[in-house]
Amino acid sequence: MRASAKRIISKAAKRDPLTALKVRFALEAARSSRLLEGEKTRVLSARLTEQLVSAAKRKTGISSDTQLIELALASLAIGDDFGEWLVAQGGRLKADFAIDL
Repeated sequence: MRASAKRIISKAAKRDPLTALKVRFALEAARSSRLLEGEKTRVLSARLTEQLVSAAKRKTGISSDTQLIELALASLAIGDDFGEWLVAQGGRLKADFAIDL
């Protein structure tokens, strides 16, 4: 794992352990899928609200716009099969099953 990815995960962990796990999963999955290899030549430009960018940076601990966009795109590119998994679990738990939080 790159040093920059380790720093991102470390910063996220200080704010929220669950976010840190999501960040780690997204970056590791993107790396293992070879999505982060190669020369960085693509430039993206977007107009976003300051509130959205600030909230995402606060949650992740990321200060770099580039790293924030890389994480967001990695998260989208690798996908999330949780919804499919949850639907597949239908009927497998007892009716009185409860999660203690």
